[in-house]
Amino acid sequence: MSKSKWLNEVAQALRRQRLPRSYIRRFTDELADHFDDFYHTHTHSQEKIGMDAEAHTARLGAPEEIARRAARELQGRTYAGRH
Repeated sequence: MSKSKWLNEVAQALRRQRLPRSYIRRFTDELADHFDDFYHTHTHSQEKIGMDAEAHTARLGAPEEIARRAARELQGRTYAGRH
């Protein structure tokens, strides 16, 4: 799966979790940065040459699982979410 398709699926899954738009934007921007860092770091190493975007998205996780974890994390940050 391409990076952009994967990020779009993550964003859709986050919307289904009813997370704030501003949080979704920041979260997907950060994921894109992590993806780029991971991709550029590992494609320069000898053992990782040839890994493509599909391998990176698989390693980062399924969009639905990422959204569930993000929702739990955000709830844990707020007073209302903790109580």
